[in-house]
Amino acid sequence: MLEINRIQQKIVNVAYQKLIGDRRCKFNDFSKVSPENRTVNSPIMQFYSSVDNIGNYLPVLGIQKMLSQSSDTWCIHDKNIDFDFINTNYKCVIIGGAGLLHECFEEFWNKFLNECRLPTIIWGVGLCLPDSSGVRTDLVDSTKRSGVSQKVVMEVAKRCDLVNVRDNLTANYYNFKDVDISVCPTVVYVEKFKKSLYKESSQVLFSSHKELVAVSTQKRLKASLKKLVPKFAYTDNIQKPSSGIDDIISRYYCPTSILVTTRLHGAIIAYGLNVPYIAIPRDEKLRDFHRLYSNGISIENIVDLENALKQGLTNNIPMKPIAINPVLTFGEKASEWVASCCNNR
Repeated sequence: MLEINRIQQKIVNVAYQKLIGDRRCKFNDFSKVSPENRTVNSPIMQFYSSVDNIGNYLPVLGIQKMLSQSSDTWCIHDKNIDFDFINTNYKCVIIGGAGLLHECFEEFWNKFLNECRLPTIIWGVGLCLPDSSGVRTDLVDSTKRSGVSQKVVMEVAKRCDLVNVRDNLTANYYNFKDVDISVCPTVVYVEKFKKSLYKESSQVLFSSHKELVAVSTQKRLKASLKKLVPKFAYTDNIQKPSSGIDDIISRYYCPTSILVTTRLHGAIIAYGLNVPYIAIPRDEKLRDFHRLYSNGISIENIVDLENALKQGLTNNIPMKPIAINPVLTFGEKASEWVASCCNNR
């Protein structure tokens, strides 16, 4: 049955692409271009993750908005990043944003340390530390994980002109001293959607994280929400040919009165739109986000979610002003840095 559903989805995706085109956000990504077809369109090379989870794209879009230009990109999942090409054709490099310090990117950070020769900044990145199964019983993966090697990341950071991370969790883990900490650049990009918010909406949106939460738990959450709220919607935050980033935000987040989320970027989008959220963390990055920025409540299990909704605890969540100024201030520093790099090389 699962295989049949996958085939059906592929057929739908192909049909959409033929009829109306692919609506997914796409960058000038050299991991998808053969060497003979490479065309340099920017003095900046930016490393990002091209997995279609919109949390990988929104920080890049926020960064591009603050720089007032589109950088060329290279997916850090690529095992064949050509640093000779990058060192020859670009003025500077940005690593960021999103969870690029997850341990799966260890090879990239080592290769970058050994082969990149360009001025570099780290911008809007964060650590990913999923809960161990000893603490949570509904996790998909019971393996204890950690971030990219502290030694390697700290060596890269020493070479950087500017370092910005999205939370204290990351700054403390890597013992960063002169580090800038501010909310994810996503909040800059989603500002444009504020005018499209539905003020009188009663919709409750569930924003899930399939990699962190077991299918059985997601089903229980959906079932509970459908029983307890007058209007329910669901998104997995994954871009598809028929539904790109802007579509997901417009269709799901803008008509939402409160967000229920197991993933960090669901909370970040809600925060940027000034929509209250209920976080159900399955990793430390979401807990740290809530500690730093609030504008929601954090609970640890489905029973607490049901109690919060039944007791109306979401009706009086104190909402602080969005902490966007530190993000914009770092954006100004980064813009000046890019200009300096381009003038000096």
